[in-house]
Amino acid sequence: MVPQGLFDASAEPITTAGGLVFIGATLDAGCRAFDVQTGRELWKHRLPAGGKATPMTYPGADGRQYVVISAGGDGKSWGKADSIMAFALPKGQPREHSCREDSW
Repeated sequence: MVPQGLFDASAEPITTAGGLVFIGATLDAGCRAFDVQTGRELWKHRLPAGGKATPMTYPGADGRQYVVISAGGDGKSWGKADSIMAFALPKGQPREHSCREDSW
């Protein structure tokens, strides 16, 4: 479980139809996925800077679901970057496998 006080109120989480909750507004510049039923952390990825944004999700032409989040900062509190990060959920089994990063 994520320690108390790790989340930042600068953005909201999203919930997928497959039962995953994604949040990127954390003080440690992490993006995480949780199981909506158990609250268990299923996956995490360190962003190049703070993800002070609500993640977005969309279905790809390949039938997979994608999660995208912007990560940026000026180099002070949140790190320094201007990035868009995209993660692909495995086709048909979003809860049983971890996401993978797709480069743009």
